[in-house]
Amino acid sequence: MVLTAAGSTDFRHRHAFAVERVIDQLSANGLTGPFHPIPLSAGALAKCGAAWHVRSRQKGVKIIGKVDCLAFLREFVEDSTSRLSADVRPYNRRLFVEIAMQGIQASLKASPSVKPWACLNQKKTDEVERLGDIDVLACSVDGTIVWVCEAKDLKLCRTLGEAALRLSDYRGQIRNNKPDKLLRHVRRVEYLRAHAALLGKRLRLVGTPAIHGIIIVNAPQPMEQLAYQYVHDSAVVMLDEVESVPWDTGW
Repeated sequence: MVLTAAGSTDFRHRHAFAVERVIDQLSANGLTGPFHPIPLSAGALAKCGAAWHVRSRQKGVKIIGKVDCLAFLREFVEDSTSRLSADVRPYNRRLFVEIAMQGIQASLKASPSVKPWACLNQKKTDEVERLGDIDVLACSVDGTIVWVCEAKDLKLCRTLGEAALRLSDYRGQIRNNKPDKLLRHVRRVEYLRAHAALLGKRLRLVGTPAIHGIIIVNAPQPMEQLAYQYVHDSAVVMLDEVESVPWDTGW
Protein backbone atom coordinates (compact mmCIF):
# COMPACT_ATOMS: atom_id res chain seq x y z
CA MET A 1 0.00 0.00 0.00
CA VAL A 2 2.80 2.41 0.92
CA LEU A 3 4.73 1.66 -2.28
CA THR A 4 1.59 2.18 -4.37
CA ALA A 5 0.87 5.53 -2.71
CA ALA A 6 4.44 6.67 -3.30
CA GLY A 7 3.92 6.22 -7.02
CA SER A 8 7.34 4.66 -7.59
CA THR A 9 9.34 1.69 -6.40
CA ASP A 10 12.65 3.37 -7.29
CA PHE A 11 14.19 4.19 -3.91
CA ARG A 12 16.98 6.22 -5.49
CA HIS A 13 14.61 9.21 -5.77
CA ARG A 14 13.41 9.07 -2.17
CA HIS A 15 15.06 9.08 1.25
CA ALA A 16 13.58 5.72 2.14
CA PHE A 17 14.27 2.02 1.96
CA ALA A 18 12.25 -1.15 2.36
CA VAL A 19 12.33 -2.74 5.82
CA GLU A 20 12.46 -6.50 5.33
CA ARG A 21 14.22 -7.64 8.51
CA VAL A 22 14.33 -6.63 12.16
CA ILE A 23 17.90 -5.44 11.74
CA ASP A 24 16.70 -3.03 9.02
CA GLN A 25 14.24 -1.41 11.45
CA LEU A 26 16.91 -1.11 14.15
CA SER A 27 19.31 0.49 11.69
CA ALA A 28 16.63 2.96 10.52
CA ASN A 29 16.16 4.09 14.14
CA GLY A 30 19.87 4.49 14.68
CA LEU A 31 20.08 1.64 17.15
CA THR A 32 22.87 -0.24 15.41
CA GLY A 33 26.27 1.30 14.98
CA PRO A 34 29.06 0.25 12.63
CA PHE A 35 30.92 -2.94 13.54
CA HIS A 36 34.50 -2.36 14.55
CA PRO A 37 36.69 -5.47 14.33
CA ILE A 38 38.85 -6.27 17.33
CA PRO A 39 42.38 -4.92 16.78
CA LEU A 40 45.08 -7.58 16.67
CA SER A 41 46.93 -6.36 19.74
CA ALA A 42 47.45 -7.77 23.19
CA GLY A 43 46.04 -4.71 24.93
CA ALA A 44 42.84 -4.69 22.89
CA LEU A 45 42.23 -8.38 23.50
CA ALA A 46 42.65 -7.92 27.22
CA LYS A 47 40.38 -4.86 27.30
CA CYS A 48 37.52 -6.57 25.46
CA GLY A 49 37.70 -9.55 27.81
CA ALA A 50 38.23 -12.10 25.04
CA ALA A 51 41.45 -13.26 26.64
CA TRP A 52 40.37 -13.61 30.26
CA HIS A 53 40.42 -17.40 30.00
CA VAL A 54 44.22 -17.18 29.58
CA ARG A 55 44.92 -14.04 31.60
CA SER A 56 43.72 -13.43 35.14
CA ARG A 57 41.63 -10.31 35.74
CA GLN A 58 43.87 -9.47 38.67
CA LYS A 59 46.67 -8.72 36.19
CA GLY A 60 44.64 -5.89 34.67
CA VAL A 61 44.29 -4.90 31.04
CA LYS A 62 47.65 -3.23 30.52
CA ILE A 63 50.37 -5.27 28.86
CA ILE A 64 53.52 -3.24 28.42
CA GLY A 65 56.55 -4.19 26.38
CA LYS A 66 57.11 -6.21 23.23
CA VAL A 67 58.26 -9.32 25.10
CA ASP A 68 55.17 -9.46 27.33
CA CYS A 69 52.84 -8.75 24.40
CA LEU A 70 54.29 -11.53 22.26
CA ALA A 71 54.21 -13.96 25.17
CA PHE A 72 50.56 -13.16 25.83
CA LEU A 73 49.56 -13.41 22.18
CA ARG A 74 51.37 -16.73 21.83
CA GLU A 75 49.53 -18.13 24.84
CA PHE A 76 46.21 -16.80 23.53
CA VAL A 77 46.70 -18.37 20.08
CA GLU A 78 47.72 -21.74 21.53
CA ASP A 79 44.72 -21.77 23.85
CA SER A 80 42.32 -20.78 21.04
CA THR A 81 43.75 -23.47 18.76
CA SER A 82 43.38 -26.17 21.38
CA ARG A 83 39.78 -25.11 22.10
CA LEU A 84 38.94 -25.18 18.40
CA SER A 85 40.49 -28.61 17.96
CA ALA A 86 38.45 -29.93 20.86
CA ASP A 87 35.20 -28.50 19.47
CA VAL A 88 35.61 -29.85 15.96
CA ARG A 89 34.05 -33.31 15.61
CA PRO A 90 36.70 -35.80 14.45
CA TYR A 91 36.24 -37.15 10.94
CA ASN A 92 35.54 -40.84 11.25
CA ARG A 93 34.66 -42.28 7.84
CA ARG A 94 34.66 -45.86 9.07
CA LEU A 95 32.13 -45.02 11.77
CA PHE A 96 29.83 -43.38 9.24
CA VAL A 97 30.04 -46.41 6.95
CA GLU A 98 29.09 -48.64 9.87
CA ILE A 99 26.11 -46.41 10.67
CA ALA A 100 25.04 -46.51 7.02
CA MET A 101 25.27 -50.32 7.13
CA GLN A 102 23.03 -50.44 10.18
CA GLY A 103 20.38 -48.54 8.26
CA ILE A 104 20.72 -50.81 5.22
CA GLN A 105 21.07 -54.20 6.87
CA ALA A 106 17.45 -54.17 7.99
CA SER A 107 16.51 -55.42 4.53
CA LEU A 108 19.84 -56.25 2.84
CA LYS A 109 23.01 -58.21 3.32
CA ALA A 110 25.71 -55.53 3.49
CA SER A 111 29.50 -55.57 3.65
CA PRO A 112 31.78 -52.54 4.25
CA SER A 113 34.96 -51.44 2.44
CA VAL A 114 34.81 -53.90 -0.46
CA LYS A 115 37.47 -53.89 -3.17
CA PRO A 116 36.05 -54.34 -6.70
CA TRP A 117 38.67 -56.88 -7.74
CA ALA A 118 38.06 -58.94 -4.61
CA CYS A 119 34.26 -59.12 -4.92
CA LEU A 120 34.66 -60.16 -8.58
CA ASN A 121 37.40 -62.68 -7.82
CA GLN A 122 39.66 -60.95 -10.31
CA LYS A 123 43.36 -60.40 -10.37
CA LYS A 124 44.43 -57.17 -8.70
CA THR A 125 45.57 -54.72 -11.38
CA ASP A 126 46.41 -51.01 -11.41
CA GLU A 127 43.33 -50.29 -13.51
CA VAL A 128 40.94 -51.91 -11.04
CA GLU A 129 42.83 -50.54 -8.05
CA ARG A 130 42.31 -46.99 -9.34
CA LEU A 131 38.57 -47.49 -9.02
CA GLY A 132 38.88 -47.30 -5.24
CA ASP A 133 36.98 -49.20 -2.56
CA ILE A 134 33.22 -49.63 -2.38
CA ASP A 135 32.05 -48.19 0.94
CA VAL A 136 29.11 -50.56 1.28
CA LEU A 137 28.19 -53.45 -1.02
CA ALA A 138 24.64 -54.56 -0.32
CA CYS A 139 22.66 -57.47 -1.78
CA SER A 140 18.89 -57.92 -1.65
CA VAL A 141 17.53 -60.90 0.24
CA ASP A 142 16.48 -62.69 -2.95
CA GLY A 143 19.86 -62.01 -4.57
CA THR A 144 18.47 -60.23 -7.64
CA ILE A 145 19.82 -56.75 -6.87
CA VAL A 146 23.23 -55.56 -5.67
CA TRP A 147 23.74 -51.99 -4.49
CA VAL A 148 27.03 -50.08 -4.72
CA CYS A 149 26.73 -47.58 -1.88
CA GLU A 150 28.96 -44.54 -1.40
CA ALA A 151 28.81 -43.31 2.21
CA LYS A 152 29.91 -39.68 2.53
CA ASP A 153 30.35 -37.92 5.86
CA LEU A 154 29.84 -34.44 4.38
CA LYS A 155 29.15 -31.43 6.55
CA LEU A 156 26.36 -28.99 5.77
CA CYS A 157 27.22 -26.23 3.28
CA ARG A 158 26.48 -22.93 5.02
CA THR A 159 27.36 -20.47 2.25
CA LEU A 160 26.91 -20.26 -1.50
CA GLY A 161 30.67 -20.57 -1.86
CA GLU A 162 30.73 -23.83 0.09
CA ALA A 163 27.80 -25.17 -1.94
CA ALA A 164 29.50 -24.26 -5.22
CA LEU A 165 32.71 -25.94 -4.08
CA ARG A 166 30.82 -29.08 -3.08
CA LEU A 167 29.04 -29.21 -6.43
CA SER A 168 32.35 -28.86 -8.25
CA ASP A 169 33.45 -32.14 -6.61
CA TYR A 170 30.26 -33.93 -7.63
CA ARG A 171 29.65 -33.11 -11.28
CA GLY A 172 30.59 -36.50 -12.70
CA GLN A 173 33.38 -34.96 -14.75
CA ILE A 174 37.13 -35.00 -15.22
CA ARG A 175 38.94 -32.30 -13.25
CA ASN A 176 42.65 -31.67 -13.55
CA ASN A 177 42.97 -34.87 -15.59
CA LYS A 178 41.35 -36.86 -12.77
CA PRO A 179 37.77 -38.05 -12.22
CA ASP A 180 35.93 -36.11 -9.55
CA LYS A 181 34.36 -37.86 -6.55
CA LEU A 182 31.04 -38.49 -8.26
CA LEU A 183 32.60 -39.87 -11.42
CA ARG A 184 34.73 -42.30 -9.39
CA HIS A 185 31.59 -43.67 -7.75
CA VAL A 186 29.76 -43.95 -11.07
CA ARG A 187 32.72 -45.77 -12.60
CA ARG A 188 32.70 -48.33 -9.78
CA VAL A 189 29.00 -48.95 -10.39
CA GLU A 190 29.51 -49.30 -14.14
CA TYR A 191 32.45 -51.66 -13.65
CA LEU A 192 30.45 -54.00 -11.44
CA ARG A 193 27.53 -53.79 -13.84
CA ALA A 194 29.79 -54.82 -16.71
CA HIS A 195 30.95 -57.81 -14.64
CA ALA A 196 27.64 -58.62 -12.95
CA ALA A 197 27.91 -62.30 -13.88
CA LEU A 198 31.23 -62.62 -12.06
CA LEU A 199 29.76 -60.79 -9.07
CA GLY A 200 26.79 -63.15 -8.93
CA LYS A 201 29.12 -66.12 -9.07
CA ARG A 202 31.38 -64.70 -6.37
CA LEU A 203 28.43 -63.98 -4.07
CA ARG A 204 26.89 -67.38 -4.91
CA LEU A 205 23.68 -65.89 -6.23
CA VAL A 206 21.16 -67.83 -8.28
CA GLY A 207 21.55 -65.63 -11.35
CA THR A 208 23.14 -62.43 -12.61
CA PRO A 209 22.06 -59.54 -10.35
CA ALA A 210 21.02 -56.06 -11.43
CA ILE A 211 23.51 -53.41 -10.25
CA HIS A 212 22.40 -50.07 -8.81
CA GLY A 213 24.30 -47.21 -7.20
CA ILE A 214 23.48 -44.72 -4.47
CA ILE A 215 25.22 -42.02 -2.39
CA ILE A 216 24.32 -41.82 1.31
CA VAL A 217 25.05 -38.59 3.23
CA ASN A 218 24.44 -37.47 6.79
CA ALA A 219 23.56 -33.82 6.07
CA PRO A 220 21.56 -32.04 3.34
CA GLN A 221 23.67 -31.50 0.22
CA PRO A 222 23.26 -29.21 -2.81
CA MET A 223 23.45 -32.28 -5.07
CA GLU A 224 19.97 -33.24 -3.85
CA GLN A 225 18.54 -30.12 -5.51
CA LEU A 226 20.08 -31.09 -8.86
CA ALA A 227 18.80 -34.65 -8.94
CA TYR A 228 17.44 -34.16 -12.45
CA GLN A 229 21.00 -33.66 -13.73
CA TYR A 230 22.26 -36.96 -12.34
CA VAL A 231 21.74 -40.58 -13.26
CA HIS A 232 20.01 -42.92 -10.83
CA ASP A 233 23.35 -44.44 -9.81
CA SER A 234 24.38 -41.10 -8.33
CA ALA A 235 21.16 -40.39 -6.43
CA VAL A 236 21.86 -38.70 -3.08
CA VAL A 237 19.88 -39.88 -0.06
CA MET A 238 20.03 -38.76 3.57
CA LEU A 239 21.09 -41.39 6.11
CA ASP A 240 17.81 -41.08 8.00
CA GLU A 241 15.85 -41.62 4.77
CA VAL A 242 17.47 -44.85 3.57
CA GLU A 243 14.25 -46.73 4.26
CA SER A 244 12.64 -44.87 1.35
CA VAL A 245 15.11 -46.35 -1.16
CA PRO A 246 13.58 -49.15 -3.29
CA TRP A 247 16.17 -51.68 -2.13
CA ASP A 248 14.16 -54.71 -3.28
CA THR A 249 13.21 -53.42 -6.75
CA GLY A 250 15.94 -50.97 -7.73
CA TRP A 251 15.59 -47.57 -9.35
